[in-house]
Amino acid sequence: MEAIFDKHGDVVSWLSNDIIYDLNGTATALIEYNNVFSFPGKHLGVIEKGYFRDHAGHAVGFLIWAHEGPKLPERGLVPRPPEKQIIPYNFGTSMPPIPSRPTSDWSPLNWQEFTYGQVGVGATGFEQLRTASAH
Repeated sequence: MEAIFDKHGDVVSWLSNDIIYDLNGTATALIEYNNVFSFPGKHLGVIEKGYFRDHAGHAVGFLIWAHEGPKLPERGLVPRPPEKQIIPYNFGTSMPPIPSRPTSDWSPLNWQEFTYGQVGVGATGFEQLRTASAH
């Protein structure tokens, strides 16, 4: 698993085989052709040259090898990767928008806001889907 860092240099998620896992090992998003999608299929942004970018082209997170983007912060300690949980079923992905030109700025969104697809949502796409299907 490859650590994903935020703009402060903290590990916020893990990447393995195009699946993004949170720090507890829950799958929160997937990557298809450099596009990042939640598991309900909502387009969240893109990954380009090691930077995860929001719809405005601002960097939200990065991989250790990221280049050609905003200045990278000093990285903190990298914790041990979690055990991966079961990957939720993907119901298909939405049509990605035309990507914005990458900027050299950090996004105002934090990593959780980016991966959950909205500001202030407190559950992963999988948890939202499970809650919605229970009603």
